[in-house]
Amino acid sequence: MDYFIYISRSLVPTGSSAAAAIFLTARRNNAQAGITGYLHHEDGHFVQVCEGHRTSLVLLYHHLLTDPRHTGLRMLARGSAPGRRLSVWDMAASEEEALRFADWSGGAPLSKLVPRLSEEQLFDFARAGLAAVRAGTPPAPGAVTALTAAPGPGDGGHRRRS
Repeated sequence: MDYFIYISRSLVPTGSSAAAAIFLTARRNNAQAGITGYLHHEDGHFVQVCEGHRTSLVLLYHHLLTDPRHTGLRMLARGSAPGRRLSVWDMAASEEEALRFADWSGGAPLSKLVPRLSEEQLFDFARAGLAAVRAGTPPAPGAVTALTAAPGPGDGGHRRRS
């Protein structure tokens, strides 16, 4: 199972009908391509984790490079894993109302800290987002530690590397 994580500058407002359309389209298209993951929209940026078969991810990546709804796509991590590292979702999505990166990170804004996070920290943020989507509320402080200590179904048993 391959994956990639990117950040880009959003050209659509958070909470807009255009943002909702992106989430709905991603969910439909990714389900058809066998891609699962998490898309977060906050502070004028998208952060997305995608998992799937290499061919599907390559096609998605090339599509993302030409998508006019964002710019400055920057790959943060990519690689292979024995299985999916996130729970199996077609495409979970959230905006800052569900999970604020600054709350999760202890105050740092998304655009400043995300590019410096380790791959495992990026997956931790995605797990926190998935937990928020499932619960319908933001995770409590420290939820990321709890999530990595007890991964959910489909997380493949991955733990934070020391």
